Amino acid sequence: VSLINKVPPPPKSINDVIKLLDNSKADVQSVEKYKQIINSTPDPNLKGVQLFEYHQRKFEALEQLGLVKELEQNCLKGIEITQELSKDLNTDTANDLYLNAEINCLNFHSIEGDRQKALDRIEKVLKHPHVQKMSGFQLTLLYFKIDNLTWLGDLNSAKEVSNDIDRLISRMRGFRSWMQELLMPWI
Repeated sequence: VSLINKVPPPPKSINDVIKLLDNSKADVQSVEKYKQIINSTPDPNLKGVQLFEYHQRKFEALEQLGLVKELEQNCLKGIEITQELSKDLNTDTANDLYLNAEINCLNFHSIEGDRQKALDRIEKVLKHPHVQKMSGFQLTLLYFKIDNLTWLGDLNSAKEVSNDIDRLISRMRGFRSWMQELLMPWI
């Protein structure tokens, strides 16, 4: 009920409509900044992590401006870059960057509304060995999976994933926190 009281009343005059429109205008400076990022080309000397970070910034700009088709090209390029990086970087760093690129693609599929592609990507990421060691990340992906299954109307599969979440949370309850791990030798 308290949320209903916070809803502003509808505009009653032309001035109210003008204020409402002024408040909903896009920030021109931000839009220009995003356009500059999108229209830029990476420095040919950029390699590795710096090149990935360039594509990360470009992905965010494309997302802010709603340029969906360009998002797909960018996320796939990010995955390609991270696969090349895995040869040069330590495994954990390369895996983290790869998962960031995969999440960009997952976001793209959600934005474009292709729930089946999003589910396929979630399945792929859940099978990644690095994700197997990251329970919190698994939990997040499983919640995404339920969301997509629900949108597709597959409530039975969503219920199965809900049971997977319950099992994962039960397993996580048995984990020692880092603080307990740190203090145990001193107690």
